[in-house]
Amino acid sequence: MSAAQDIAAEAHLRVIRKFLEGKSDHRPNNRELAYWVQFAYQKEAYAEAVALYTHVDESQLEAEYLKTLRRVVSICRMKVG
Repeated sequence: MSAAQDIAAEAHLRVIRKFLEGKSDHRPNNRELAYWVQFAYQKEAYAEAVALYTHVDESQLEAEYLKTLRRVVSICRMKVG
């Protein structure tokens, strides 16, 4: 990963953390939240991925996508402890 990509990833994680702390005016839609869960997982921000998932409305996701997302969150929960 390039330095620019690292910086962009860290900036995105800061946005996610601000949202989780309730310090953000941005209210992501359900699809964006699901993307954020996967992004956090990829960046090894497992606690953030688990916390984000509590905001996801499962009824608004396609069955296969939801299945994948649940697997990701399950792994994150194991990593968090």
